[in-house]
Amino acid sequence: MLRLFLLLVVFVACQNNVNAINACSDSSDTKNHVNGGDFEVNADDMTTPSLRIIPKGWNAFGSVILIKNGATPWGDNNSTDGNIFVGIQRGLSAIEQTITGLDPSKHYTLGFLASERKGYGPFELLDVVVNSVTVLAHVNPPDDSFQSYSVPIRSDKDGKVKITFRNTSPLFGGGKFLLDTTIFLDKIEVMLQRDCGKGASCQPNSGDPQNQFTCSCSDPGYTGAEGVNKNAACDNTADDLQTLRSEYEAYKTSAMETITSLENVVSVLRQDLLDVRNDITAVNNNVTSVANDLQEVKTTADTSSASLNNLRELLKTFVTSLIDPVDSNKRTSIEPEIKSTAEGSLVIGLEEGSHVLVNSDPLLPENEIRDLVKSAVEDALKKIGEGF
Repeated sequence: MLRLFLLLVVFVACQNNVNAINACSDSSDTKNHVNGGDFEVNADDMTTPSLRIIPKGWNAFGSVILIKNGATPWGDNNSTDGNIFVGIQRGLSAIEQTITGLDPSKHYTLGFLASERKGYGPFELLDVVVNSVTVLAHVNPPDDSFQSYSVPIRSDKDGKVKITFRNTSPLFGGGKFLLDTTIFLDKIEVMLQRDCGKGASCQPNSGDPQNQFTCSCSDPGYTGAEGVNKNAACDNTADDLQTLRSEYEAYKTSAMETITSLENVVSVLRQDLLDVRNDITAVNNNVTSVANDLQEVKTTADTSSASLNNLRELLKTFVTSLIDPVDSNKRTSIEPEIKSTAEGSLVIGLEEGSHVLVNSDPLLPENEIRDLVKSAVEDALKKIGEGF
């Protein structure tokens, strides 16, 4: 029962001698990222059926042995993968390797073949640790064959993953000391896993690990429906809330910036409106002033027009009196006539067009004086008219 319980703790492919590549592997990328995972690189060193040596590409702690297939001292086990496998002897012994260059956003499958030394039953145990996290605990592999195991893994943010295989067998069990408990490993692989969708990883089905798989929501925070031979439908409520929160904060920031910008625009418009109002008031004041000035000009013009009309009437009367005087003494005779008046004035009557000379200077008759005055007045009126 203990053996059966321990087998249920881990994912186990229930076929013997099966390649660790399974249905969860990405068929488009079959690169094995483990260095020396099949241990065949140590073939030149294997001059004996087994050799206590640190495998190439690995770090070793405690008692580690390279063993050829069929080596009798180790139970004649055969991994069926090449000619060499590794043995991790006694509790706390381990092998370890750090892999670099992985994609932190993708899932990988860690696969391996495992068996155990005959004679120790359920007490031979294996732990698999990835980046300090135990991903398989107390695995008790069979002692008569190698069995395939796999587990989904991910690298850290730098694309690194450290894998550790540790013998965790107790030193005492079944009423005796357990000094030679040994875990056998071969064909250790880290392969790119098929894409199961966001937040999901792949697990090969135990009944047919080479052809059947299940995608399930395995990343922290992700839940949803698994998919058999298809992608899972996973959601991360925490991520969704964080996304919504981030979007809300972005919208809030954008809205606040827009409001601030609008407030600035409104402030500028308010000041512009005040300036326009002040300009309108100034224009109104100018219009009122201009209207008052026009009224004054009109009043002045009306006064000037009345004065001009009066002047015109006076000049007209004056000119008329000059042009058409009442002359009761107008002569019609062409004979010169000289007479005196009672007041002592001398009256000289001449033919029209004739003049009296005084010291060689002609005395103008009344009509010629009238014509000169008339002409002078007309010129004056003309100039006054042009002035208005």
